[in-house]
Amino acid sequence: MSIKYIIDLDNTLVFTDDLNNKAYKHSLKSHGFIHPDNSGRLTREIIFMNYSITNLELQNKIIYCKQKYFYKNIEETVLNDYLFKLVKEKNKSDCILWTSATPERADKILTFYNLHHFFESIVFCKKKDIPNDIKYLCDYLSTEKDNLLFFEDNKAIIEHLKAISCNVFVIRKENLSINETTEKG
Repeated sequence: MSIKYIIDLDNTLVFTDDLNNKAYKHSLKSHGFIHPDNSGRLTREIIFMNYSITNLELQNKIIYCKQKYFYKNIEETVLNDYLFKLVKEKNKSDCILWTSATPERADKILTFYNLHHFFESIVFCKKKDIPNDIKYLCDYLSTEKDNLLFFEDNKAIIEHLKAISCNVFVIRKENLSINETTEKG
């Protein structure tokens, strides 16, 4: 059984955090909020919690403005050349994109970098229940988890993967390459 390369999109295959944060800051400013000084990735949960934004209409406006800015400036993202070279060398049937991005966001990024044809399929999930996600991937790919090799940047997801003895390559933007290899836990 061949190894299946399970590759995260945001901030793994394509470094998106800087533009993502810039887009949130633009959207917040456009809606009268002072943007946060945050060195980590901003998410809608962080934004809505920090600003106590519970109004769904306002939440949707902020997200729409953020997405519009992100798509308009997508050229500010950075392709992870090391991981891209790896994907190009592998069989398409062995490469799966595993992302919590919306289908629209994933499509825009993949289209911008002309990456669609490198992946057998795209698996969209929220990555909130990693053991269940792994079970789904194994069933979907008709393989065992020992045959899955994950490429991921999110520390919490990496810890979940390691906790259930998955093979993980940790991605760090600082090097624009693979920084650390972690074998099963």
